[in-house]
Amino acid sequence: MSKFGKLLAKHQKIENEIFSAFGLECTSGEIDMKLDMKWNVSDSDVYWCNKNSDYGEYACELHHKKIRKYENFVLMYVDNGCGDHYYMIFDEKLRDPNLELE
Repeated sequence: MSKFGKLLAKHQKIENEIFSAFGLECTSGEIDMKLDMKWNVSDSDVYWCNKNSDYGEYACELHHKKIRKYENFVLMYVDNGCGDHYYMIFDEKLRDPNLELE
């Protein structure tokens, strides 16, 4: 196998392990990691911002309402409003229940 082929196989293995940790088997897709962002979630949206801001600067609609947790992390499937669907991972310790969407 070529060096690039090995890299792709390693990527697929890591992606499978990430989804499996959240209880999702046979799942694939883009993962946007927001591990250094403050965030909050409402009934229909997730929003986030830099740690030094008090207002959510970005938002995505929750495509499925189920939020999956593993250790200190949460995984959500979102719609960015432009038809793109993907997964987002946030650090549970950075959830700010007082964060409001700007």
